[in-house]
Amino acid sequence: MDRYQELRQQVHGLWQRALKQVEDAKRILERQRGRIDADLQRLRTERDKVLKKLRAQTGRLVTNGSVRVPEIVKRTVDRFNGIIDRIVSRQGGTPARAPAKKKKAARRK
Repeated sequence: MDRYQELRQQVHGLWQRALKQVEDAKRILERQRGRIDADLQRLRTERDKVLKKLRAQTGRLVTNGSVRVPEIVKRTVDRFNGIIDRIVSRQGGTPARAPAKKKKAARRK
């Protein structure tokens, strides 16, 4: 074998090893990406559960009048409760709580 063929085989061997290493790295990154995606999904699910619990607690406090909140917050809670009530009624259930009571406006003299 002449020197050119020997050099060509060495370069080809190096190239093949480099390609294999790139493929190995790619597989490792894909596995890690899968884990990251799973972790993100778990965190999103946990966030949604906590927000749902917070919404329920806040809604109860506002609806029962246990906490004084600005009128804009009361309107948002009432709007949200109305949406929940419509969802429940379309599913054939009953609302889990009574709607927030509206205060009567003070009469002017």
